[in-house]
Amino acid sequence: MRCGFPLGTGPAPECLECREWPRVLERTRAAAVLESPATELVYGLKYHGWRRTGEYMGAEIVRRVGQRLGPIDAVVPIPTSLSRQRRRGYNQAEVIARSVAAALARPVVPALTRPRADRSQTTAGPAERLANVKGAFRLEGDAHRRLEGRRVVLVDDVITTGATLGAAAQTLADADPASILAVAFARRVPMAHTDTGPG
Repeated sequence: MRCGFPLGTGPAPECLECREWPRVLERTRAAAVLESPATELVYGLKYHGWRRTGEYMGAEIVRRVGQRLGPIDAVVPIPTSLSRQRRRGYNQAEVIARSVAAALARPVVPALTRPRADRSQTTAGPAERLANVKGAFRLEGDAHRRLEGRRVVLVDDVITTGATLGAAAQTLADADPASILAVAFARRVPMAHTDTGPG
């Protein structure tokens, strides 16, 4: 049950969704499926300045999947590029992460940066998403000191293919944390899989 993606009802030796993810990303969980009303909440947070919605999302993540994460020492938001952050006025993943951290009584550690403004992932296919985020993240200078040996959870707004979280986890692994998990408010699931068991 690494990624929580529905596997379907037929025999499947492994989940094809997370097969390509780096091994350092131990598992992911999401509070909701990316369908209405979650879709509207995510869109409002990203494009309409609904910042308070991010606080709600973080609380929902902890309420719905917090028990399944196990002990956590630090919360790391997925960074956005400076240009996007200036345009929105905030990083939506950080707003969610701060709410998660408050509910868990754990520190937020902004351990990653995103130096370049890569293309939007919204309409990209799986291969393009992987290419977009390859080498996209950098470790902050004090990340190793703050995260070495710690149990870390990455936080984002949406999991689509896992490419962003995988690339972030790969970079974060250089800080030598004890473990890396990831959570998001919503998870994209193709309609054919919405009534099947979790992977």
